[in-house]
Amino acid sequence: MSLTEDTVRTSQWDASQGGKPFCGKQLRVLMVSEFPYKGVVVGGVQSAVEILATALSRLPDIAKILVLSFKSEIDEDLVTNMNDKLTIHHVAGQRRLTLPTESIFDFLKAKRIAKEFRPDVVHGQGTGEHGDISVRLGYPSVITIHGAGTFEVELRERDHKIIGPLRVWLTTKMTNRAIQNAGVVISISEFDKQYSFRFRTSNVVGIPNAVRQEFFGAAPTFPDAQRIIFNGLIIVRKNVVGLVRAFAKVKQHVPNAVLDIAGPTPDKAYYEKVLKNIDPAVKKDIIFHGNMKGLELPELIRKASVSVLFSIYENLPVAIAEAMALGKPVVSSRVGGIAEMVHDGENGFLVESEDEDALADRLVKLLNDPALRRQMGMTGYTMAMQKWVPERVAAETLRTYRLALETVQDRHVVSEQV
Repeated sequence: MSLTEDTVRTSQWDASQGGKPFCGKQLRVLMVSEFPYKGVVVGGVQSAVEILATALSRLPDIAKILVLSFKSEIDEDLVTNMNDKLTIHHVAGQRRLTLPTESIFDFLKAKRIAKEFRPDVVHGQGTGEHGDISVRLGYPSVITIHGAGTFEVELRERDHKIIGPLRVWLTTKMTNRAIQNAGVVISISEFDKQYSFRFRTSNVVGIPNAVRQEFFGAAPTFPDAQRIIFNGLIIVRKNVVGLVRAFAKVKQHVPNAVLDIAGPTPDKAYYEKVLKNIDPAVKKDIIFHGNMKGLELPELIRKASVSVLFSIYENLPVAIAEAMALGKPVVSSRVGGIAEMVHDGENGFLVESEDEDALADRLVKLLNDPALRRQMGMTGYTMAMQKWVPERVAAETLRTYRLALETVQDRHVVSEQV
């Protein structure tokens, strides 16, 4: 199969786009990535990777998938067989000096495990440690960009005046190396695709993250209750402080409004800041549900009228896709790739980042207009069915594995000719 650069640049692949069918052996895939530990999902990347790995394992062209996940907070490895094709290996990871040493101890462990597993292709999720290790192992490689650039680390390190700039520099170096050296780069949005084009223009493929099948399991619901749902990590980037302040303004116009907050609190100091910014007058109507498992989250979203995300930075957040799959209109900040998901005035509203008055205004508008909620919700549901079904995303990802293998073969041919 040979793809032109223009085709690669604009790819949202499906079977109609041609190319030879896969005629070789079934593929053995080593995926280096975050992955839920003991069934607890923390963040959108873990959710997306769990969905993708499971869907890939159902494809006949896949022989085995081994997910290698480094976790510095565990003391011993944990190996779990999810099904006859999919195995998860949580590895007790390097705890100190990962950036300055380029995760040398994790890399050596990965190299040993890869030698035993004998993968045909290695898929790194993210441009951080997992993606960097993937491209350094020496196998045909694919990486998925889950966040463009170093904005998040810059945000996290902004209060560390001495060590912070060093961490940002080392992270930038690692990110650039992963993107430049991967056989194929998967961008989940046009936003990060444009970022990747700063480093390369070939073998950059657009494939969004998938949404768990549970979110497609029932027809959309449009309850009359005036409930707002936020689903995500309670961290600085998500600007939950701004959300709870905006909710106080919503309550002035919608007295029955309730804000459900579903997600873990990995940053305890920030969580305390969120609590301090809640107006005592609305405290009883803000409900923290913690990290929800299984069917708990889709059931909570079904009860909501509106989904909200007020982040300072995002790429293509799974939380929005999940809400749309359940027929919920979305009010979100206009950052990153969100405008590719939320079309202002069609399936929700976009506001400028940190504009709390605008956020409150759009939430009030939707909470007070059931017909508009239904119209926007159905528009979003249709988009979700077209873009984020797991089987489609898995099939498109399999094609990138073939491309990575063919890229290596082409390099060998050129080398022999020279």
